[in-house]
Amino acid sequence: MRLSFSITCISVLADSASAFSVPWSSSTKEHNPFIGKRDTAVEYDYVVVGSGVSGGPIAANLAVAGFKVLLIDSRGDSGDDWVEKLPALHLMSTEVEDTRWNYFVNHYPDAKQQKKDSKMVYQKTDGSYYFGLTPPKDAKPLGIIYPRAGTLGGCTRHNALITIAAHDRDWSYIASLTGDDSWKPGNMRSYFEKLKNMYLPSSIIGHGFSGWLGTSLTSLSLVVEDQKLLSLIISAASAMGKGLLGFVLNTVAGLGQVLLRDLNAPGQTSKTGLYQVPLSMTDNFRGGPRDFILNTAKAVNEDGSRKYHLGIKLNTLVTKINFDKSGSKPRAVGVNYMQGASLYRADPRSGSAKPTGTGSVKAKREVIISAGSFNTPQLLKLSGIGPKKELDSFKVPVLVDLPGVGTNMQDRYENTVIGKTNSNFFITSKCTFLETLPDPRDMPIINFNYFDTGVNANGEGDKDLQATYEGIEFARKAFDDLIPLDGEFPERERYTHVVEAASY
Repeated sequence: MRLSFSITCISVLADSASAFSVPWSSSTKEHNPFIGKRDTAVEYDYVVVGSGVSGGPIAANLAVAGFKVLLIDSRGDSGDDWVEKLPALHLMSTEVEDTRWNYFVNHYPDAKQQKKDSKMVYQKTDGSYYFGLTPPKDAKPLGIIYPRAGTLGGCTRHNALITIAAHDRDWSYIASLTGDDSWKPGNMRSYFEKLKNMYLPSSIIGHGFSGWLGTSLTSLSLVVEDQKLLSLIISAASAMGKGLLGFVLNTVAGLGQVLLRDLNAPGQTSKTGLYQVPLSMTDNFRGGPRDFILNTAKAVNEDGSRKYHLGIKLNTLVTKINFDKSGSKPRAVGVNYMQGASLYRADPRSGSAKPTGTGSVKAKREVIISAGSFNTPQLLKLSGIGPKKELDSFKVPVLVDLPGVGTNMQDRYENTVIGKTNSNFFITSKCTFLETLPDPRDMPIINFNYFDTGVNANGEGDKDLQATYEGIEFARKAFDDLIPLDGEFPERERYTHVVEAASY
């Protein structure tokens, strides 16, 4: 059986978790940080669960600060694979067997309404998937596919690398909610600058140049080589009301004049416009926390001795947080785990996976759970922290009755207006990139509370729906204004029911 939840996900928290730089080792020697089946009876200062955009930098920074740290992740590491190094991997991220985790989410709590979605996925009796509105008999409804990456470095190993500072309003809200002024925008901006190592920005204001995260702007040379991309940018500029007369748009310099504004400049994220997209790349390869983790963990001193005590334990699925209950409040002191590859059932290979062992590890100071928006609340619930009614239904002993755990999940709305062309894009034409008790290996049931559910006291659902409508109409206008330098882009699947503002 599966724990259900619909959690609030605040992605901006990842910025603060990642925001310190590390002194790099100049030595060519390396320490091997990977822990296999060796004894983990050693007590660490910190145990960090999850190696993604939050957990990875936290573990590395704690190690640099002199603490003994163990970083645990449920999958392996395929980061040296050439396919995974490609910045454009997101185009085929759902097909990479070594990293893909297939989650399925619900956009609505009502099953009948959910099944009206043309992207609904069903599992057929033979184990294969059906996508659409008329599933075969006896097919099991799963939801909308929501791919994640299970690997060292988390979803930064398959995402589109877009690196944009959080909106100041997000930080102000968190500061107000917590009563902690350290979350205020000015202070959080300093962390954003600390983590960055920006290459050739359009402006030096608000950027960092000595952090662990390499970033650079999208190369305009790719655009001028591809007439299709160029025509789309020109049409988008026209739809934005941006005058293009006098610009030589088939040159890098000309495009640079159109896309001059710096998206990550202070205050810029509140301004709609055309920008070069900042990407987390180093030397044109995919970058992210994996590099920071490994550079820290493998670092050695001049004499070849280990510089930072950061151990990495992969293919290790944490199943429960252990607590010391002797004091007035329970205190996390370690975790239990299962050892083995592909154990979590989001992994398409989990059907044949078997645990190779179990164990536990202790933490003297803290256990840090940074397993992502889905798995963090799931692990808390499995450990007895969550809504008492739900935990009782699964016979999980209640440690803390905390109704907010696993509730009010809200993701950002996203719509795509698709235009199909009859020839390939030039720049990619030659690419060759495929029980009765809760089981900790099961994926949770996830609900995003679209439009008419969740937070809607002040008509937020209608406002979101209106914004979605305006986005669709903007994309249509961009297509309508297209200058067909190399073929047209007729709209392929028009939103026939989207005909007027979201008044209905």
